[in-house]
Amino acid sequence: MRASIPKSVQILNLRPPEIAAAFARGDIDAAYVWDPALGQVKTSGKVVLDSSQVAAWGAPTFDAWIVRADFAEKHPEAVRDFVKVTGEAYARFLAKPEAWSVSSPEAGKIAKLTGARLEEVPELLKGYVFPSLDEQASDRFLGGGTVKAIAATSAFLKEQGKIDSVLPDYSKYVTSKYAGEALASN
Repeated sequence: MRASIPKSVQILNLRPPEIAAAFARGDIDAAYVWDPALGQVKTSGKVVLDSSQVAAWGAPTFDAWIVRADFAEKHPEAVRDFVKVTGEAYARFLAKPEAWSVSSPEAGKIAKLTGARLEEVPELLKGYVFPSLDEQASDRFLGGGTVKAIAATSAFLKEQGKIDSVLPDYSKYVTSKYAGEALASN
């Protein structure tokens, strides 16, 4: 199915605010976007598939924390501790997602950081997967799955003419090291 999609539609690469505006004007018929722009698009559109369905097709989408190699080399404890704190926040959410309600300080901070409307935050959180540190360190994510996803995305972008070339291997850009170290430091 994926091979036919690029031939049957015109794919545009727009930033989320541009997507929301173009959809509202009727300049585009469909979009793949995330919140808060998704919330704007949903006011006049209908969700026909989400990231979990796209992932099931073999094309996961994800957010990632990225650190410059020189910073990580000079400050490995800071990177490990950042990963640990993030993992602890994920664990708190996973243990009791209902606590992250509209009235929670966490929801308020997420709304402020992302620009999402506060009342949308609890529902937005339901649409995300928050892998535990064990899962992050596993082959599914940082131990191999992320490298495969980056390679597949690169191949797609090259096919679309958005990049000139792909690398033969992206593994040097992904590491499970800090997730493993965060686990060990508990």
